[in-house]
Amino acid sequence: MAPKRSKKCPGCHLDVALHKSGVAGKVCTGILEDNGAVGQGMQGAMAELQQRKAELTQRLELKKLQREVDALEKELATDTSTTSPLPPAKDGSKTDETQDDERKHVDFGHTDITLAQLREDAALQSLVSTKYGDLVGAGKKPEKGHHTQLQRLDHEVEAAKRSAFAAGTYANLRTQWKAFLLFCEYFRLTAIPTDARTLTRYAQFLSRSLKSPSTVQIYIHGARLLQRFHGCEPPPSDTFELRLVLSSFRRQSLHVPQRKLPITPAILLRLRDHLDLNRPLHATLWAAYTVAFFTLLRKSNLVPKTTSAFDPGKHLTRGAIRVTSDGLVVRITWSKTLQFKQRVLLLPVPAIPGHPLCPRHAYVNMCSLLPVGSDSPAFLVPGSAGRLVSLTHDSLVAHLKTLLAASGLPSGDYSGHSFRRGGATFAWHCGADPQLIKLLGDWSSDAFQSYLDSSFEQRRSFATLLATRINQGFLEPDRAAV
Repeated sequence: MAPKRSKKCPGCHLDVALHKSGVAGKVCTGILEDNGAVGQGMQGAMAELQQRKAELTQRLELKKLQREVDALEKELATDTSTTSPLPPAKDGSKTDETQDDERKHVDFGHTDITLAQLREDAALQSLVSTKYGDLVGAGKKPEKGHHTQLQRLDHEVEAAKRSAFAAGTYANLRTQWKAFLLFCEYFRLTAIPTDARTLTRYAQFLSRSLKSPSTVQIYIHGARLLQRFHGCEPPPSDTFELRLVLSSFRRQSLHVPQRKLPITPAILLRLRDHLDLNRPLHATLWAAYTVAFFTLLRKSNLVPKTTSAFDPGKHLTRGAIRVTSDGLVVRITWSKTLQFKQRVLLLPVPAIPGHPLCPRHAYVNMCSLLPVGSDSPAFLVPGSAGRLVSLTHDSLVAHLKTLLAASGLPSGDYSGHSFRRGGATFAWHCGADPQLIKLLGDWSSDAFQSYLDSSFEQRRSFATLLATRINQGFLEPDRAAV
């Protein structure tokens, strides 16, 4: 037998048995009104839960805040970087300090930072390239399209400033500028305009990486020139603090300049013994070596760096070397000190008839084996597919080192510059006037005198002169003549 179903109230749809007698009906709204104890119980439970929720939320916020405080304290404890107050940017851009917060440096630990390490910092490199792209060679070219006359003029001014320097010189300057900018960005120092204190710090910083005091001075000069390029007056280079730092570096530096040894006539003869002058390559090498020795030419005039870099306005051509009855005449219109072709330098090279070191015979022999036009490079060698190509500096030096090694000489002690130094030193030993050597070697300063090695015999002759005069009874100088 099925269980009896309970009767529902037509108003609230609850069991009629739950209602008081006579209350159930269509107008019934529920039993809460009639059961106050039940309603009050539910309201109490809800209030308790709300209070518990508030307590838990407050505890959660306190834990979160504590974690943030712990993280900040840990960051402050591990931050050993040098900070310096910076003025706000006048143009509304971010200051160096805010930019530093956005980049992550390589962690170098607690060791002294060096220039090589800064150059390995990709983020720092990117920042410098972005801020100073035009100065370090990473700037964007001006967009094509319409420009005002003033904009075009500004572009031309910047191009003229760059072209005022030789390509190699400007490349060296960019290297020096980037080093200074990396230093300033890393240590959060103002790069442009800079001050004497920053320049002194930079000098001390460079002493960690660079061995030569003279190289440090070159980098300091580059940093000062950067200021002028940017329209700012650089701090003086002779401040007391900077001079002391540089003097200290010179005193403590163990670096000794290692100049390449000079090529002498005796060495040339030993090289010649390993050459077959009937072969075009050997004939060209010998002609280049003898002309380099007797003219004191720089490598930048003698041959190009690469075959494609040959420039008839800078490098020797067949037309620039004239053969005469008594030797050669070499015509130079451009050199390191003749950047603007302001004069022509004529270098006479005498013949030495019958002698194996005769430069005229060496040059004529090469021309007979490799005849070309007057606009062609002076020194050609056979290339691939039977083509003639210009002798390059790397090739000239590589063959020189091979010949030196075959002659039993230390090839690492010589370079292409050894011919220039050797010719100047030999001329001085022969009694040539140093001023004449300076003129013919196209030196604009007296730096060439550092190339002139006095022989032991010359130094001994000086000591002998003093001893001879003393032996002759000359013990007091003529004070009246002083």
